Amino acid sequence: MSARQRAKMAKIITFLGHLAESCNVDRSAKAAGIHSDVLYKLRKTWPALREAWDAAKDAAYQSLEAEAFRRARDGVKKPLLHQGQVVAHVRQYSDLLTMFLLKAHAPERFDDRVRIEHSGNVAGGAGPAIQLVFNACRFQSGNRDVDFSPVLDAETVDAAGNSQETEADA
Repeated sequence: MSARQRAKMAKIITFLGHLAESCNVDRSAKAAGIHSDVLYKLRKTWPALREAWDAAKDAAYQSLEAEAFRRARDGVKKPLLHQGQVVAHVRQYSDLLTMFLLKAHAPERFDDRVRIEHSGNVAGGAGPAIQLVFNACRFQSGNRDVDFSPVLDAETVDAAGNSQETEADA
């Protein structure tokens, strides 16, 4: 490896180290003395750099997540001032930070989004289907006393929305 290649590798290693700390490509490139456009071009053509880059960003995000968890769990010590003087310290906790962590790690329990998927025919006309969606939204918003068994009558609706009689009606 030539001296020029060693210098280039040293800059890339510096970049990756800064990226693992900051997760900021532009700032890390500047610290390494390489223009970020050059790094992005190298990333496209050099799989090893792409893998190291992704690993550095993952390390930065894990560090950030660990700090967020620590602050949510342990709080942050803040000075309590009286007439410009520190008279005590109080520990402040962030409910918002805690909720973000819970949503990220247990979305099935803490996610606000409601996912409704449908395929095939809707049995019983649109009324029970709409009621089921309504009940699902109520359930997702915290109302756990919801009946999920829609009342189905003897009518079915085909994929085009046409009402059809069932065998029981004939």
